[in-house]
Amino acid sequence: MVATTSAANAGATTAPPPGFAAGPSVFLRGPIILIDGQAVLWDVPTAVPDPADATAREKLDADMYGCLSAWTPEMLQLFVLAKNKPEIVVFGTGKSLLALPAALRNVFTSNGMQLEVSSTRNACSTFNVLVAEGRHVAACLLPNTPTSPFKSAPASATASVGSAVDHESASSD
Repeated sequence: MVATTSAANAGATTAPPPGFAAGPSVFLRGPIILIDGQAVLWDVPTAVPDPADATAREKLDADMYGCLSAWTPEMLQLFVLAKNKPEIVVFGTGKSLLALPAALRNVFTSNGMQLEVSSTRNACSTFNVLVAEGRHVAACLLPNTPTSPFKSAPASATASVGSAVDHESASSD
């Protein structure tokens, strides 16, 4: 499930854990997608599956892909359905870099989008540079602390996105 939010002259940053600031007074909890100048709340699994409940193959996938091992290509359908597809998608996998499973990578590459995967802190930096260069870019950003945007009340404001900053990582350095 996604919910769109918006406000003038805002960017996206990870903010008071676990979420993102999309401007000076707009805070979004949980994972977000930045696309076409909008920040979209993105309700996807961000916790690593419990190894006690997993098969050997699922344990191996969880080690390599973290929370992404539980994802399906349908969770990225926003990019397939987008009228104005970005040329590059920057994917922030949280506090550390995780591999993106081939089925998820294929959603982007089969639709003509380049993909850059990194930690969320680095993804925010890359996103900002590409926006400053005038590139048509989107971002998928997971917070450093696993959370859902809908576990507490969703943000009531919407943010127009100009830049992305990772406050949570910056404050923990």
